[in-house]
Amino acid sequence: MQDWVEQSKERFREYQKIQQDAEDWEKYGRNPGHLYSGLPLEIAERWCDENRETQEDLPLNELESAFLKAGQEQREKEIAAKQAAE
Repeated sequence: MQDWVEQSKERFREYQKIQQDAEDWEKYGRNPGHLYSGLPLEIAERWCDENRETQEDLPLNELESAFLKAGQEQREKEIAAKQAAE
């Protein structure tokens, strides 16, 4: 039971971080420099996958979803640019 409680607390902290970072991204004019990339993006994507699997009631709002999607799109552009340069 204690493991479950600790896992739930950690998942909620991750959720709060996504919320705060999405708000900061909006506050700074959706500056691409505030988007997740690399490991932070992977952690957020894993959190979303796990949230769907466990059906926890931690839905992302429109801003948070846009924030993560923009990070994913930026990653795809970077991958495409690297492949084009090769």
